[in-house]
Amino acid sequence: MSYIAEHHKRSGNNFFAQGKFETAITEYTKAIFGGPLIHISRLNRYDEAGQDSRQAVDINDQSTKGHFFLGQALTQLGKRHDEALTHLLRAYRLCQENRQSYRFAADIVTKIQLVKKLRWQALEVERIEKQSQTLAFVKALIQDHFDEKRHLLTQNYKEPKDQEEVQSEIESEENVYLSQVMQVFGQADANLAVREVPECYCDKITFNIMHDPVITPSGISYERSSLLEHLKRIGPYDPLTRLKMTEEDLVPNLALKEAIEDFVSK
Repeated sequence: MSYIAEHHKRSGNNFFAQGKFETAITEYTKAIFGGPLIHISRLNRYDEAGQDSRQAVDINDQSTKGHFFLGQALTQLGKRHDEALTHLLRAYRLCQENRQSYRFAADIVTKIQLVKKLRWQALEVERIEKQSQTLAFVKALIQDHFDEKRHLLTQNYKEPKDQEEVQSEIESEENVYLSQVMQVFGQADANLAVREVPECYCDKITFNIMHDPVITPSGISYERSSLLEHLKRIGPYDPLTRLKMTEEDLVPNLALKEAIEDFVSK
């Protein structure tokens, strides 16, 4: 634990002993987020980042950053998309309720869109594999082959930097093989083709699938956070029609949101 983190931890202990629990929680949170968490995240040590973030939300469930970093860590760890999405959505709601910066809200939405995309892709693969045992068998052969290459990697390369470079090459090659197999099977059977996200479900600014769509007086829907960022940084007008508008003119597009959620959940 760093000196700063240790300092906040000791302060938290002192306040806790005095019965000042709210202040103690604040100090404990600073100990976590003022310590190694952000640096751990940047170093891709997501197991540790996830543990620290989970500790933060256990201490204070109202911690926007705690839920945000936990959701981000779970996303990177893979195969925990539903739990990651739960924490990221919680972070987004807290960010909105506390009127935190548009930039932070946009960062959260970006992570929400990413985990939804990854979850969608995983569900698509699962759907396709259920329809084709042959495809699943071929994919397993490819994955076994590259797992063996990864195993040999640890024996042939001792330096972490060399391992990372070769690991990246192996993953790229594996993705190419898997993509080609999916295309071949998709061409052979239309039911096996990966479905495309309808354009109307995507934000007109970031082009990502929307999470919290709002409609402008011009009748165009955008992702709320990206549109608010536009209004703040660029100017008070619709990005496409250029008609003047403000945040008060925005109306939640609940029908579109429901349609997107239904599409993603299938």
